[in-house]
Amino acid sequence: MANELLKLTNITVQYPGRHGKPELVALDDVSLTIYEGETLGLVGESGSGKTTLGQVALSLLQPTSGEIAFAGQPITKHNRRTVMDDMQLIFQDPYESLNPKHTALELVREPLRRH
Repeated sequence: MANELLKLTNITVQYPGRHGKPELVALDDVSLTIYEGETLGLVGESGSGKTTLGQVALSLLQPTSGEIAFAGQPITKHNRRTVMDDMQLIFQDPYESLNPKHTALELVREPLRRH
């Protein structure tokens, strides 16, 4: 069986309400596990929390509650830089993340060559 690479357990992200509005729950008790050798594509409606979940996975955004582990180790403020070197998000607009001057093959080949 493959090793757990990234594990998110019971992730909740809430934003405080403004101007008397109730708080916004962006993620509510989300759990997922990605194993070595797997690739995850996250698909959903606009506003469903895809980007928020990606930001939490990279420790760019701290969850209101829940736990994040990479290669079996909890992600903390002390080790998040090391973890971020081993992960990448490609956001909904690929032109924000991908260099349009490269072919699709070059874009896929680059991370494989590095790792």
